[in-house]
Amino acid sequence: MISLNQISTKSQLPGEYKLKMAILGPEENFKTAFRNRIATGSLSNHNKSIIGVTLSGIKIETSKSTPYAATNIYVSLWDLDCSSRFSMFRVQYYRGSETILVLLDENTLNQAELYYNEILHYNPSISIGLIVLYEGEGFDDTSNIFRESTFQRFEKIYIKQPQETIDWALQKFHQKIKNNVREDSFAIFFLPKSALLGKNPLVAEYHDYACPIDHFDDLNPQRRLNFSHLERLITKLGFPIRGDLVIITNKYGEFNVSLREGNTQFTPKKCLSCKQKCLQQEYICIVASSRGFSSNPGITQAELLVLSKILALQDEALPDHVLKQVLRLEKCPLRTKR
Repeated sequence: MISLNQISTKSQLPGEYKLKMAILGPEENFKTAFRNRIATGSLSNHNKSIIGVTLSGIKIETSKSTPYAATNIYVSLWDLDCSSRFSMFRVQYYRGSETILVLLDENTLNQAELYYNEILHYNPSISIGLIVLYEGEGFDDTSNIFRESTFQRFEKIYIKQPQETIDWALQKFHQKIKNNVREDSFAIFFLPKSALLGKNPLVAEYHDYACPIDHFDDLNPQRRLNFSHLERLITKLGFPIRGDLVIITNKYGEFNVSLREGNTQFTPKKCLSCKQKCLQQEYICIVASSRGFSSNPGITQAELLVLSKILALQDEALPDHVLKQVLRLEKCPLRTKR
Protein backbone atom coordinates (compact mmCIF):
# COMPACT_ATOMS: atom_id res chain seq x y z
CA MET A 1 0.00 0.00 0.00
CA ILE A 2 1.15 3.53 -0.71
CA SER A 3 0.21 7.06 0.28
CA LEU A 4 -0.30 10.27 -1.67
CA ASN A 5 3.39 11.14 -1.81
CA GLN A 6 4.10 7.91 -3.71
CA ILE A 7 1.17 7.93 -6.16
CA SER A 8 1.96 8.72 -9.79
CA THR A 9 -0.44 11.39 -10.97
CA LYS A 10 0.15 10.40 -14.60
CA SER A 11 -2.01 7.30 -14.29
CA GLN A 12 -5.04 5.93 -12.49
CA LEU A 13 -4.91 5.19 -8.82
CA PRO A 14 -3.33 1.83 -7.97
CA GLY A 15 -5.39 -1.01 -6.55
CA GLU A 16 -4.71 -0.15 -2.91
CA TYR A 17 -3.50 2.85 -1.01
CA LYS A 18 -3.64 4.23 2.51
CA LEU A 19 -4.70 7.46 4.12
CA LYS A 20 -3.79 8.65 7.59
CA MET A 21 -6.25 10.79 9.54
CA ALA A 22 -5.97 12.18 13.06
CA ILE A 23 -8.79 13.23 15.35
CA LEU A 24 -8.46 15.85 18.09
CA GLY A 25 -10.81 17.42 20.58
CA PRO A 26 -11.26 18.30 24.25
CA GLU A 27 -13.74 15.49 25.07
CA GLU A 28 -12.29 11.98 24.82
CA ASN A 29 -15.64 10.13 24.94
CA PHE A 30 -16.90 12.01 21.88
CA LYS A 31 -13.86 10.82 19.90
CA THR A 32 -14.32 7.23 21.09
CA ALA A 33 -17.96 7.32 19.97
CA PHE A 34 -16.88 8.73 16.60
CA ARG A 35 -14.40 5.89 16.06
CA ASN A 36 -16.95 3.29 17.10
CA ARG A 37 -19.41 4.62 14.54
CA ILE A 38 -17.11 4.58 11.50
CA ALA A 39 -14.24 2.15 12.17
CA THR A 40 -14.09 -1.49 11.10
CA GLY A 41 -11.57 -2.28 13.83
CA SER A 42 -9.93 -0.51 16.76
CA LEU A 43 -7.20 -0.98 19.32
CA SER A 44 -8.07 -0.66 22.99
CA ASN A 45 -8.54 2.77 24.53
CA HIS A 46 -6.02 1.61 27.12
CA ASN A 47 -3.27 2.53 24.64
CA LYS A 48 -4.31 6.16 24.74
CA SER A 49 -3.87 6.34 28.50
CA ILE A 50 -0.29 5.05 28.13
CA ILE A 51 1.12 6.60 24.93
CA GLY A 52 -1.47 9.29 24.14
CA VAL A 53 -2.95 7.67 21.01
CA THR A 54 -5.04 4.72 19.91
CA LEU A 55 -5.66 3.56 16.35
CA SER A 56 -8.67 2.44 14.34
CA GLY A 57 -8.93 1.13 10.80
CA ILE A 58 -11.44 1.79 8.03
CA LYS A 59 -11.56 -0.08 4.72
CA ILE A 60 -13.46 1.70 1.94
CA GLU A 61 -14.41 0.50 -1.55
CA THR A 62 -14.45 3.40 -4.03
CA SER A 63 -15.19 1.74 -7.37
CA LYS A 64 -18.76 3.04 -7.48
CA SER A 65 -18.19 6.48 -6.03
CA THR A 66 -15.12 7.74 -7.91
CA PRO A 67 -13.95 8.01 -11.53
CA TYR A 68 -10.90 5.89 -10.71
CA ALA A 69 -10.40 2.18 -11.23
CA ALA A 70 -11.60 -0.14 -8.44
CA THR A 71 -9.63 0.90 -5.40
CA ASN A 72 -9.36 -0.23 -1.80
CA ILE A 73 -8.63 2.63 0.58
CA TYR A 74 -7.27 1.78 4.01
CA VAL A 75 -7.79 4.65 6.42
CA SER A 76 -5.86 4.67 9.68
CA LEU A 77 -7.59 6.92 12.22
CA TRP A 78 -5.32 8.20 15.00
CA ASP A 79 -7.31 9.25 18.07
CA LEU A 80 -5.01 11.58 20.03
CA ASP A 81 -5.34 12.34 23.72
CA CYS A 82 -5.59 16.14 23.97
CA SER A 83 -5.04 16.49 27.71
CA SER A 84 -2.08 18.46 29.06
CA ARG A 85 -0.41 15.17 30.04
CA PHE A 86 0.36 14.30 26.39
CA SER A 87 0.62 17.79 24.91
CA MET A 88 4.38 17.44 24.39
CA PHE A 89 3.86 14.38 22.15
CA ARG A 90 0.70 15.31 20.29
CA VAL A 91 2.20 17.03 17.26
CA GLN A 92 4.63 14.15 16.70
CA TYR A 93 1.63 11.99 15.81
CA TYR A 94 0.56 14.44 13.08
CA ARG A 95 3.35 13.39 10.75
CA GLY A 96 2.00 11.87 7.54
CA SER A 97 -1.62 12.92 8.14
CA GLU A 98 -3.64 13.99 5.11
CA THR A 99 -6.65 15.04 7.19
CA ILE A 100 -7.11 16.17 10.80
CA LEU A 101 -10.58 16.30 12.34
CA VAL A 102 -11.38 18.31 15.49
CA LEU A 103 -14.46 17.23 17.44
CA LEU A 104 -16.14 20.06 19.38
CA ASP A 105 -19.55 20.93 20.76
CA GLU A 106 -21.35 24.13 21.71
CA ASN A 107 -19.44 24.28 25.01
CA THR A 108 -15.96 24.19 23.45
CA LEU A 109 -16.23 26.45 20.40
CA ASN A 110 -13.64 28.79 21.94
CA GLN A 111 -11.02 26.09 21.27
CA ALA A 112 -11.70 25.93 17.51
CA GLU A 113 -9.25 28.66 16.50
CA LEU A 114 -6.56 27.33 18.87
CA TYR A 115 -6.64 23.90 17.25
CA TYR A 116 -6.81 25.44 13.77
CA ASN A 117 -3.65 27.51 14.36
CA GLU A 118 -1.84 24.54 15.89
CA ILE A 119 -2.65 22.23 12.98
CA LEU A 120 -1.55 24.78 10.38
CA HIS A 121 1.69 25.46 12.23
CA TYR A 122 2.81 21.82 12.36
CA ASN A 123 1.57 20.46 9.01
CA PRO A 124 2.89 21.38 5.55
CA SER A 125 -0.44 20.80 3.75
CA ILE A 126 -3.59 19.49 5.37
CA SER A 127 -7.35 19.07 5.18
CA ILE A 128 -8.94 20.37 8.39
CA GLY A 129 -12.46 19.39 9.37
CA LEU A 130 -14.07 20.94 12.46
CA ILE A 131 -16.99 18.78 13.62
CA VAL A 132 -19.43 20.74 15.79
CA LEU A 133 -21.97 18.67 17.75
CA TYR A 134 -25.21 20.45 18.55
CA GLU A 135 -28.46 19.66 20.34
CA GLY A 136 -31.97 20.58 19.23
CA GLU A 137 -33.25 21.55 15.80
CA GLY A 138 -30.07 23.19 14.54
CA PHE A 139 -26.82 24.90 15.41
CA ASP A 140 -27.16 28.46 16.68
CA ASP A 141 -23.88 30.41 16.50
CA THR A 142 -24.90 32.96 19.11
CA SER A 143 -21.25 33.70 19.86
CA ASN A 144 -20.56 34.47 16.15
CA ILE A 145 -17.31 32.50 16.37
CA PHE A 146 -17.59 31.07 12.86
CA ARG A 147 -18.29 34.50 11.37
CA GLU A 148 -14.81 35.69 12.26
CA SER A 149 -12.25 36.15 9.46
CA THR A 150 -10.34 33.02 10.48
CA PHE A 151 -13.24 30.80 9.43
CA GLN A 152 -14.27 32.59 6.24
CA ARG A 153 -12.25 30.12 4.17
CA PHE A 154 -14.16 27.14 5.65
CA GLU A 155 -17.00 25.37 3.87
CA LYS A 156 -20.08 25.20 6.15
CA ILE A 157 -21.74 21.77 5.84
CA TYR A 158 -24.69 20.31 7.73
CA ILE A 159 -24.44 16.52 7.94
CA LYS A 160 -26.59 13.72 9.37
CA GLN A 161 -23.98 11.00 9.92
CA PRO A 162 -20.30 10.97 11.02
CA GLN A 163 -19.36 8.98 7.90
CA GLU A 164 -19.93 12.09 5.78
CA THR A 165 -16.77 13.66 7.19
CA ILE A 166 -14.76 10.67 5.92
CA ASP A 167 -16.37 11.02 2.49
CA TRP A 168 -15.29 14.68 2.41
CA ALA A 169 -11.71 13.77 3.38
CA LEU A 170 -11.52 11.17 0.59
CA GLN A 171 -12.86 13.68 -1.93
CA LYS A 172 -10.16 16.19 -1.00
CA PHE A 173 -7.54 13.44 -1.14
CA HIS A 174 -8.60 12.53 -4.69
CA GLN A 175 -8.48 16.19 -5.72
CA LYS A 176 -4.87 16.45 -4.57
CA ILE A 177 -3.97 13.43 -6.66
CA LYS A 178 -5.90 14.56 -9.72
CA ASN A 179 -4.53 18.12 -9.68
CA ASN A 180 -1.03 17.09 -8.58
CA VAL A 181 -1.10 19.89 -6.01
CA ARG A 182 -0.71 19.72 -2.28
CA GLU A 183 -3.11 22.31 -0.92
CA ASP A 184 -5.10 23.00 2.23
CA SER A 185 -8.83 22.30 2.53
CA PHE A 186 -11.15 23.50 5.29
CA ALA A 187 -14.68 22.62 6.38
CA ILE A 188 -16.93 22.99 9.40
CA PHE A 189 -19.42 20.14 9.83
CA PHE A 190 -22.53 20.62 11.95
CA LEU A 191 -23.67 17.24 13.28
CA PRO A 192 -26.59 16.51 15.64
CA LYS A 193 -25.18 15.16 18.89
CA SER A 194 -27.81 12.38 18.83
CA ALA A 195 -26.39 11.14 15.49
CA LEU A 196 -23.11 10.41 17.26
CA LEU A 197 -24.18 9.40 20.76
CA GLY A 198 -27.71 8.08 20.15
CA LYS A 199 -29.99 8.18 23.17
CA ASN A 200 -27.26 7.17 25.59
CA PRO A 201 -26.71 9.89 28.22
CA LEU A 202 -23.13 11.10 28.50
CA VAL A 203 -21.65 13.40 31.12
CA ALA A 204 -19.01 15.30 29.18
CA GLU A 205 -15.60 15.90 30.74
CA TYR A 206 -13.72 18.59 28.84
CA HIS A 207 -9.98 19.28 28.72
CA ASP A 208 -8.76 22.83 28.63
CA TYR A 209 -6.72 23.47 25.50
CA ALA A 210 -3.11 22.38 26.14
CA CYS A 211 -0.57 24.09 23.92
CA PRO A 212 2.04 21.64 22.54
CA ILE A 213 5.75 22.19 23.07
CA ASP A 214 6.98 24.19 20.10
CA HIS A 215 10.55 22.91 19.88
CA PHE A 216 10.51 19.19 20.60
CA ASP A 217 13.51 18.80 18.28
CA ASP A 218 15.27 22.13 17.94
CA LEU A 219 17.61 21.02 15.15
CA ASN A 220 14.98 19.28 13.02
CA PRO A 221 11.71 21.09 13.77
CA GLN A 222 8.38 19.75 12.54
CA ARG A 223 6.46 22.76 11.24
CA ARG A 224 4.97 24.38 8.15
CA LEU A 225 7.64 25.83 5.88
CA ASN A 226 7.61 29.40 4.58
CA PHE A 227 7.18 28.36 0.93
CA SER A 228 7.18 31.84 -0.60
CA HIS A 229 10.45 32.83 1.12
CA LEU A 230 12.11 29.55 0.17
CA GLU A 231 10.93 29.75 -3.44
CA ARG A 232 12.18 33.32 -3.84
CA LEU A 233 15.58 32.59 -2.28
CA ILE A 234 16.17 29.36 -4.18
CA THR A 235 15.21 31.01 -7.48
CA LYS A 236 17.84 33.71 -6.80
CA LEU A 237 20.40 30.96 -6.20
CA GLY A 238 19.63 29.58 -9.67
CA PHE A 239 18.04 26.25 -8.78
CA PRO A 240 15.18 25.13 -11.08
CA ILE A 241 11.82 24.68 -9.33
CA ARG A 242 9.10 22.41 -10.71
CA GLY A 243 5.83 23.00 -8.88
CA ASP A 244 6.93 22.86 -5.25
CA LEU A 245 9.95 20.62 -5.90
CA VAL A 246 13.63 21.39 -6.42
CA ILE A 247 15.04 18.75 -8.79
CA ILE A 248 18.75 18.00 -8.34
CA THR A 249 20.64 15.47 -10.49
CA ASN A 250 24.13 14.42 -9.47
CA LYS A 251 26.37 11.37 -9.84
CA TYR A 252 24.14 9.32 -7.54
CA GLY A 253 20.84 9.99 -9.31
CA GLU A 254 17.91 12.38 -9.00
CA PHE A 255 16.79 14.04 -5.78
CA ASN A 256 13.42 15.79 -5.37
CA VAL A 257 13.34 18.19 -2.40
CA SER A 258 9.87 19.43 -1.42
CA LEU A 259 9.67 23.12 -0.50
CA ARG A 260 6.37 22.52 1.30
CA GLU A 261 7.22 19.47 3.36
CA GLY A 262 11.01 19.49 3.44
CA ASN A 263 11.29 15.80 2.57
CA THR A 264 13.66 14.35 -0.02
CA GLN A 265 12.90 11.60 -2.54
CA PHE A 266 15.72 9.74 -4.32
CA THR A 267 15.84 7.84 -7.62
CA PRO A 268 19.14 5.99 -8.36
CA LYS A 269 20.95 7.01 -11.55
CA LYS A 270 20.62 3.62 -13.22
CA CYS A 271 16.85 3.72 -12.71
CA LEU A 272 16.49 6.96 -14.68
CA SER A 273 17.26 5.20 -18.00
CA CYS A 274 16.14 1.68 -17.09
CA LYS A 275 13.33 0.10 -19.14
CA GLN A 276 12.08 -2.02 -16.24
CA LYS A 277 8.97 -0.92 -14.32
CA CYS A 278 10.39 -1.44 -10.84
CA LEU A 279 11.44 2.20 -10.43
CA GLN A 280 13.42 2.59 -7.21
CA GLN A 281 12.10 5.83 -5.74
CA GLU A 282 12.21 6.23 -1.98
CA TYR A 283 12.40 8.90 0.68
CA ILE A 284 15.73 9.39 2.39
CA CYS A 285 16.28 10.87 5.81
CA ILE A 286 18.53 13.94 6.10
CA VAL A 287 18.88 15.48 9.55
CA ALA A 288 20.81 18.45 10.91
CA SER A 289 23.60 18.04 13.45
CA SER A 290 24.02 21.75 14.30
CA ARG A 291 21.95 24.93 14.25
CA GLY A 292 22.05 27.53 11.51
CA PHE A 293 21.58 31.29 11.64
CA SER A 294 19.55 33.69 9.52
CA SER A 295 18.99 37.45 9.73
CA ASN A 296 15.80 37.02 7.68
CA PRO A 297 12.81 36.51 10.04
CA GLY A 298 11.07 34.43 7.37
CA ILE A 299 13.92 31.90 7.32
CA THR A 300 13.98 29.81 10.49
CA GLN A 301 15.80 26.60 11.39
CA ALA A 302 13.25 24.58 9.39
CA GLU A 303 13.88 26.56 6.17
CA LEU A 304 17.64 26.52 6.76
CA LEU A 305 17.54 22.73 6.93
CA VAL A 306 15.87 22.58 3.49
CA LEU A 307 18.43 25.00 2.03
CA SER A 308 21.27 22.92 3.51
CA LYS A 309 19.84 19.77 1.91
CA ILE A 310 19.71 21.40 -1.52
CA LEU A 311 23.26 22.78 -1.34
CA ALA A 312 24.69 19.50 -0.02
CA LEU A 313 22.99 17.48 -2.78
CA GLN A 314 24.16 19.94 -5.45
CA ASP A 315 27.77 19.76 -4.22
CA GLU A 316 27.52 15.97 -3.69
CA ALA A 317 28.76 16.58 -0.15
CA LEU A 318 26.55 14.01 1.52
CA PRO A 319 26.88 13.15 5.22
CA ASP A 320 27.64 9.52 6.05
CA HIS A 321 24.09 8.77 7.24
CA VAL A 322 22.72 9.97 3.87
CA LEU A 323 25.37 8.22 1.78
CA LYS A 324 24.56 4.87 3.39
CA GLN A 325 20.89 5.23 2.41
CA VAL A 326 21.81 6.21 -1.16
CA LEU A 327 24.20 3.27 -1.64
CA ARG A 328 21.63 0.84 -0.25
CA LEU A 329 19.00 2.03 -2.73
CA GLU A 330 21.44 1.77 -5.65
CA LYS A 331 21.19 -2.04 -5.49
CA CYS A 332 18.84 -3.20 -8.24
CA PRO A 333 16.17 -5.59 -6.83
CA LEU A 334 15.76 -7.41 -10.17
CA ARG A 335 19.48 -8.07 -10.55
CA THR A 336 19.63 -9.26 -6.94
CA LYS A 337 16.90 -11.85 -7.63
CA ARG A 338 18.80 -13.16 -10.65
